[in-house]
Amino acid sequence: MMLLLCACTPSIVHLTTATVGATPVLPKTTSPTTTSALTITPPILPPEIISVLPSPDGTKKIQSTDWKHFEVLNSSGALLWSLSYDVNKFGADEAPLLQYAGYSPLAWSPDGNYIYLTCHHGGEMDSSTKYYGNTFIDGDGVFRFDVATGEMQEVLPELLSGYYAFSLSPDGNQLVYADQAETPVKIVLLKLDTERKQILFTAKISVLEIGGFGWSPKMDKLVFSTFQMQGDQKGQNDSYNIFLLDLKSLEVQTIIKNFHQYLAFDSWDGTGRINYYDTFNKGWQMYLETKVLSAIVAPTPTP
Repeated sequence: MMLLLCACTPSIVHLTTATVGATPVLPKTTSPTTTSALTITPPILPPEIISVLPSPDGTKKIQSTDWKHFEVLNSSGALLWSLSYDVNKFGADEAPLLQYAGYSPLAWSPDGNYIYLTCHHGGEMDSSTKYYGNTFIDGDGVFRFDVATGEMQEVLPELLSGYYAFSLSPDGNQLVYADQAETPVKIVLLKLDTERKQILFTAKISVLEIGGFGWSPKMDKLVFSTFQMQGDQKGQNDSYNIFLLDLKSLEVQTIIKNFHQYLAFDSWDGTGRINYYDTFNKGWQMYLETKVLSAIVAPTPTP
């Protein structure tokens, strides 16, 4: 996020003051003097940039001031492309429901040729089709913008109802996703170069959502989480399980079972340590070898 601040230095008016003890000389006039009001024109500040994502080589960037309209610029600031979210995409009757909808950049492809984006509809539009609220929501669609041609392609079709969990592979060649509106919900692997799809895992009917995807450093394994509700309302005895999926054998191993707190994937290092964070932005660590998940204890500040 980038904030542009513009400072305005007001003009200083110097007033001549009388010397102490001196008699001021009054102007010779019999009519009252007219004082003109000083008009101060406020400075025109540039729009606040609320989203910016530079390309891997730093030669380009995509930015926005309102989530609906985006600009792709080169390093010198020249405009390459502009793109906008179309609220009439699902027809004029649905347009009022999308008044808060907009794009959100996800990542550049490693070669800088494409920009991947998602969209969010906002408010109650981004709610589950199975229960009130949401859990593993990453967006309502995935799009790929071609920087050379200016064309936008739907990688995952935008959903008017429901949403996806998804994750791009570190090399930018694959996408794993779950359509949370489906029952049973599944993990699907999409090859972005060939558009070939493969179902990796199908959950039980009792599983409402799958998400929290994390790629191993070698991109040969995947961690993911499932969500189940034990009561009638979310928040009452919710249950989360964390699994390890081998992308070659498709073998699935349970790592953490019946955990009662939402965790979002953060990173996976070469030692087998996987980092998560919860809804309070508190860090958690999970070790695959020992199957231990523990909260990161912040050091006590020195008085």
